Amino acid sequence: MTDTNEMTGGEALVRALLAHGAGPVFGMGGFQLLPFYDAARRLGLDHHLINDERCGTFAADAYAKVSGRVGLVDATLGPGATNLVTGLVEALNAGSPLVAIVGDTHRDHS
Repeated sequence: MTDTNEMTGGEALVRALLAHGAGPVFGMGGFQLLPFYDAARRLGLDHHLINDERCGTFAADAYAKVSGRVGLVDATLGPGATNLVTGLVEALNAGSPLVAIVGDTHRDHS
């Protein structure tokens, strides 16, 4: 947790994912996901950096198919998020459990 004992959204998400046995995460996020990455590092949620968001969805889908567990993928806003679509549709059609985590800009910064 932070010095003020307030939990960030990133930490809450990581704690929820770990509580349900999820992980690892495949992805290529941006600065919008830094609180998530910080919490993942501190709390032990593995993250595998990929070179393209499409590869992240395919990796998460393959992980779900092989392991029988939920696949996790992350991406940054805008084009990063839209690059997830093909892999998400493949996972949907295959019946693979997949969760996509997409960062966004804080509303005060838009």
